[in-house]
Amino acid sequence: MRVLVVDDNASSREIFQTLLESMSFEVTVAASAKEGIAELEKEAKDRPYKLVVMDWQMPGMDGIKASEVIKNHPGLPQKPRIIMATAYGREEIMQQAEAAGLDGFLIKPVSPSVMFDTIMQAFGKDAPGVLRPLAEKDQSAQAVKELGGARVLLVEDNEINQQVAMEILAGAGVDVSLANNGQEAVAAIHANRYDAVLMDVQMPVMDGYTATRTIRSDPRFHDLPIIAMTAHAMAGDQEKSIEAGMNDHITKPIDPAHLFATLTKWVATRRAVPPEDPTVAGVP
Repeated sequence: MRVLVVDDNASSREIFQTLLESMSFEVTVAASAKEGIAELEKEAKDRPYKLVVMDWQMPGMDGIKASEVIKNHPGLPQKPRIIMATAYGREEIMQQAEAAGLDGFLIKPVSPSVMFDTIMQAFGKDAPGVLRPLAEKDQSAQAVKELGGARVLLVEDNEINQQVAMEILAGAGVDVSLANNGQEAVAAIHANRYDAVLMDVQMPVMDGYTATRTIRSDPRFHDLPIIAMTAHAMAGDQEKSIEAGMNDHITKPIDPAHLFATLTKWVATRRAVPPEDPTVAGVP
């Protein structure tokens, strides 16, 4: 199913796109109401959008006005469902959205489960048919079972990447802790037990490679799964990560299915070792 995200905030667009793509939707983004309406018009005949996730507060034309234009647009024979998203939960905004005939309402930040439930409600009785590709392509279902309750340390300095990764992981029932750089990661690992570490490689204070070597220098953390996260997919990157002592390697932007599959592999291995084994206890 095709989904259009209309939001003037780049971070919000990226977060919505990642969440929706993790549910196997085909997502396009627009940075303004005008741009979003133009995209709907362009695709109206051949590949119409089924759903629009519309930000409320945007310059030029706000989400309420844009939604009214879409709902009454003569050039859109198939009107998409529209879900309004806002960081403000004021009652008058919700009333305006309802009066405009919108199909759902989201308050940011949005969790994966709330997003999915709101989409299901927006489509009502049509949901099973419209969302069937989601069920068929949901590659994360088994991962959710495997990862539920796992403790993962996310080491990442970029706030957008932090929020995207934490939303994806929380949707799989993962207990996520955050470190903003390698130095914080080393301290956290000495103080807590984790089933896995997701380690960005380029960070201030201490980078991921240095942090991993520091962690591995302590025998207690010899078997702690450390997975590199990098925006670089160049030849040799994975070898560099392995050389530093990391177990695996994923690239950004994060592909949820690949993230789940990689974490599942290493968390299952970690959990298979008795917790009383001092080599994996992770704390004194």
